[in-house]
Amino acid sequence: MAGRSAKYGNARGRGRALPLTALPLAVLLLAMTATAAGGLELPYAAGGAARTAQGFPAGANSRPERGRSPDAVLRLINERRAAAGCRPVREHSALTRAARRHSAHMARTASLAHSGPGEGRPGGRLTAAGYRWSRVGEDLAQGQPDAATVVRDWMRSPGHRRTLLTCAYEHAGVGVSGGPAGPWWTVLLATRR
Repeated sequence: MAGRSAKYGNARGRGRALPLTALPLAVLLLAMTATAAGGLELPYAAGGAARTAQGFPAGANSRPERGRSPDAVLRLINERRAAAGCRPVREHSALTRAARRHSAHMARTASLAHSGPGEGRPGGRLTAAGYRWSRVGEDLAQGQPDAATVVRDWMRSPGHRRTLLTCAYEHAGVGVSGGPAGPWWTVLLATRR
């Protein structure tokens, strides 16, 4: 992935979302891992060019474009997990709903962040969706044109890679939403309590 990379936030999750205007022409990736006991890590990397695309719910009644489907993202993640000796994660409807809603929220607000006004953090969003979790991780991205590119970029970032290759995760949900500077990608991974 071309561009710069940096770490933003700390182990206690003290960080803030940057408005997209603060990084013109940059694509940001964020990863967050939490346990029920707490502890957050917020690395990100910048690079690439933003492109628009169809997704959910901005285009909820249309089919995802080839290569942009949540199923393609999950399949590619599970290929990487298998190569690392991890079991595949299974799609879970509560995680998928939460991921789709968060991608739509990011597209609507043009803000790539793990939380926002009225959104809460990933664990809170999963609880609200009816999933009792003991561990949750989330990777976000904005601007990658297809599933292969977004998974490749996540795998090139140590924090995102760590989230995707945490073998303890059992379930996953993927959201992708169109909009200005999109697509907006969310993958949630979790383990039941």
